Amino acid sequence: MGPTVGEILADHVSLKVSCVDRIYVNGYVPKLQTSGQLVFFLSEHLGYPVASPALLGQLGERFNAAVKRFVKRQQIPVVRFQRGQRKVEVASLSATAALG
Repeated sequence: MGPTVGEILADHVSLKVSCVDRIYVNGYVPKLQTSGQLVFFLSEHLGYPVASPALLGQLGERFNAAVKRFVKRQQIPVVRFQRGQRKVEVASLSATAALG
């Protein structure tokens, strides 16, 4: 039996929390690291007639919109920090209130 999806993705997809106000999602696809493979992905795989860099922005916007829909659907609290606020303290208070 072959590897599971989780096993395949384990070395290529990561979720990294480096500070309380940012979550970075990085996906690494080795074959998309070259211009030729990126053109193939945009034109052949996604079906766009022209492999424009503008498409990457559109893909990012669609991803952001999907995350926002997921957050809303799952009722995940989102805390907006104000400039100068101590994020660790605000996050701690928000977490305490949510668990409370």
